[in-house]
Amino acid sequence: MSETNNNTPSRPGEAALLNMKLLKSECSVFKVPKVPTRKVNKKSKVLDEELYVEGISKIIQRDFFPDLEKLKAQNDFLEATENKDYERLRELTHKYSGQRPPTEPYNSPATFDTPNLDHSGSPMTPTVREMGTLSEQNTATEKPKDITDNHTLGK
Repeated sequence: MSETNNNTPSRPGEAALLNMKLLKSECSVFKVPKVPTRKVNKKSKVLDEELYVEGISKIIQRDFFPDLEKLKAQNDFLEATENKDYERLRELTHKYSGQRPPTEPYNSPATFDTPNLDHSGSPMTPTVREMGTLSEQNTATEKPKDITDNHTLGK
């Protein structure tokens, strides 16, 4: 049999050996371990013992006793009722009543024409509720972040 192409092997097992050599050279590239990226070590902040104990107690209360704050509020209410401390009862009632601040109703225009440039009473003007949420957002950003927010005792 004559060989018509230079790329075809002359012996029967030569094609398999050639494929194994190619496979071995390709596999050696993939077997090289990649160098891991260097971890950036965050500078740890050393806490005082008092701050550490306070933080741990907050984490324990938050993770294991989530209803403790509600129970303390109920206990305060019962103590104020028992002692007939009406000022404290008013404070607790106001704090936990859950009443929303009054909002002004949305005023629809008398006519449904295209609005003028003054936009008075348009939906784009902020309502009392929206202005309240804007001021709450501003105070929320000014509030110092608690160190225990990102920590937990769980897994």
